[in-house]
This record gives sequence, C-alpha cells and structure tokens, in this order.
Amino acid sequence: MEDTAPHFDPIGGPVEDVVEGALKDLAVNLMRVARGSGEPSQIVRQVAACAEALRRHTNELRHAPSAQRISEILDFNAALPPHTPPLQGDERRRAVAMDRIVAGGLRVAAARYRLDFHQATSGENDIIDGIRQFQGEPR
Repeated sequence: MEDTAPHFDPIGGPVEDVVEGALKDLAVNLMRVARGSGEPSQIVRQVAACAEALRRHTNELRHAPSAQRISEILDFNAALPPHTPPLQGDERRRAVAMDRIVAGGLRVAAARYRLDFHQATSGENDIIDGIRQFQGEPR
C-alpha cells in the first residue's frame, strides 16, 4: 500500500523549512518513481518548487544552503524522530543491518543509472552483508 502523505506546499513558512520540504518532496517522489510508483507528472512542479525555495533562501538569507545542510536534509537516517530512544542488543544490530541494506540498495540504483558496474557490485555486497548481519551471522 502506497503512502498518501500530502505534498509539500512551498508557499509559506520559514525559508529553511520551505527548502527542506521542497527537497524532501522531490527526493521522495524521485525514489518512488524510480521503483515504479510515485507521480512522474509532478516532477517538473517539484523541481520548480525546489528552485523557488532555493531562490527565496538566497534572497532572504543572502546565501544558498550549504552542501552540508542539503546532505543533512536528505539523510534518510536523520529522518527518525529526534527523541527516539537508542536501540540496544538485537534491535540495534537489526537496525544497523537494515540501514546497510537500504544504503546498498540506493548505491545499486545510482550505479545502474550511471552504468557503473563496479559501484553496483559494491552495493550488492553491502546488501548481502546487511542481510547476513540482520540474520545475526558474523561479518
């Protein structure tokens, strides 16, 4: 079942929130379109919303968001609620393994777009290692 989260509205709000929402909205839809769902018809609108948010940021704050800030916004691990208690034992091992599997999957997907078979193989190895770790096998 697909999530039906509302699309980000780029009109109002603090400029940093506008940039964050526009970037995440575009990133989410691009990932979903790449896997066969999502809304390809919305990509142009989302790119324009990102451009407008970045223009607004530059106009209001006199600088574009830093590369570090953009990385922080798009870091899927940072998307967890801020007060999530730290995981322990098997829960932590499984969460770390799942992060490795997801990161490996993203690496494979990016490599396929670039026809970079070395990176695709590295991503596949990350996935396999993550599955082994998830199952509790020694690394």
